[in-house]
Amino acid sequence: MFVRQSSLPLARRIKSQARLHRSFKRFVVSPPAQLYHFYESKIKFNVMNLGHVRLRQAPPQLSEEDVLDLGSRLVSEMLIIGIGSAFAYSEVVKYRLREAEKENDIHNFIKDHLVRVKRMEDSLRHQVPMLNEIKRTLESNSVQPLTRTT
Repeated sequence: MFVRQSSLPLARRIKSQARLHRSFKRFVVSPPAQLYHFYESKIKFNVMNLGHVRLRQAPPQLSEEDVLDLGSRLVSEMLIIGIGSAFAYSEVVKYRLREAEKENDIHNFIKDHLVRVKRMEDSLRHQVPMLNEIKRTLESNSVQPLTRTT
């Protein structure tokens, strides 16, 4: 309902342009109106069980004014919905990019910490033999640890 109400000024403008420009009316405004009317009539006939009787006949034609009115309303609503959909799609793309950036930051954080852990592990691997050598040297020299006297 909101789209329908907000598209009325645009529909009036499209309708006036369709009256002025024959090709605009013929190729832009008229086809959606005719298509909508055809399927609306077909569905109504089927719902009212008149479809079997009137299937061979085309639905009644719309007047020129009705075609302009219906077509301009449909085109304006399609434009409003299309623009809204484009904005929504744009926001979804932005959201996905932000989420991908967050995930990339987390991945880089984890990778950085894994590199740091690897460096610490390598450092420890080099320090353990040195500590063992110091321990053996201390044991061989029989150095007694200092004790406290109280």
